[in-house]
Amino acid sequence: FHEDVTVGIGRRLADEMIDEFHSIRERVLAGRSVAAFETVRQRKDGMLIDVSFSNAPVRYATGRIRGVVALVNDISERKRTERSLRESEEQLRMALDAAEMGVWTWDVETGSVVWSERLAPIHGLEPGEFDGSFEHYQALIHPDDRSFVLESIEAALEGEAGYDIEFRVVWPDGTVRWIWGQARVVTDASGKPARMVGLGRDVTDRKQREEALAFMADASETLSSTLDYERTLREVA
Repeated sequence: FHEDVTVGIGRRLADEMIDEFHSIRERVLAGRSVAAFETVRQRKDGMLIDVSFSNAPVRYATGRIRGVVALVNDISERKRTERSLRESEEQLRMALDAAEMGVWTWDVETGSVVWSERLAPIHGLEPGEFDGSFEHYQALIHPDDRSFVLESIEAALEGEAGYDIEFRVVWPDGTVRWIWGQARVVTDASGKPARMVGLGRDVTDRKQREEALAFMADASETLSSTLDYERTLREVA
């Protein structure tokens, strides 16, 4: 690991990478291996690329260091994929926030439930109040709707029906709200249900509008029937 070689390599690196290079060189010359880490390197054409870099000293039989073995892998494609995934996740988060929806995941075997931040207020809870258990989730469901929700989940796990339902929840202060939920079942390699991944949204305002419209329609029909009855009576008289 001669000085003229290291200087030659150093000249091909971007200025901000030289200190890192010499730090690694000193560690190797001291007889210590450098565990794999991710960094940036400059190609001969000047392009900077993401790489995974590790090296270790090579010794003579006497123990004196004779050189270094280096392993450099181009991980640019993996890093691009990771960045693309992060961007997609951010776009999805923004879309869900705009739609006022939260995301949840239920592990069928362990019973663990993971919520996104938006689901806590939808259920009338403060951040961190939900303990992440399926039992706690069931307790939040309105008693009159609990069997319906559990049966819908079971049907989805059995592949008998999709999971797309509306049901009521009861907040700690007694407020009753309507929730829309949709989910899909994710199976393991053997085809056995492993978890459910779904969305949740408060649809109370829409349900109240629907109920108001239904009430008005019923009232209108009742009024119309009453007027028809009175008209019939007058004609008979």
